[in-house]
Amino acid sequence: MESFLIITSVFLVSSAVRALIGYPIRCPKSDNLDFETKWVTGYPAFIRGLIISGANCMWVQITKEKVSIRTHFPFSIFLVPEFFGLGWEFRKEKLIHCSKTPWGVRVRYRGRFIEREFVVHVGDKDGFIEAVSNA
Repeated sequence: MESFLIITSVFLVSSAVRALIGYPIRCPKSDNLDFETKWVTGYPAFIRGLIISGANCMWVQITKEKVSIRTHFPFSIFLVPEFFGLGWEFRKEKLIHCSKTPWGVRVRYRGRFIEREFVVHVGDKDGFIEAVSNA
């Protein structure tokens, strides 16, 4: 019973923190998407996918204004994505560079304080790059 209360408390706290910082727990529904795909792999570029990766548990949504790559539920709970640096969201005008690699698409953008870079494995690399590059 005690462990159930601990897990429930951690879940509620992590859900509240995600709500406060504006990160969704589930993939939002939207009609005005330039590109969308689900169940893809992504990881910070400096890791190269060996240690920490969102292996087939991420979704990608690209609109006219922003790019969102986040983890699916239940991988999005307990602040795991925030702790390991999985999941990115940025406005398209912050894009610095986007290119194909043998592993996927490498994206570099200006974050709030530093430049960030990640790799995402999508089936339609050209469609992803075109949707990200169209500002």
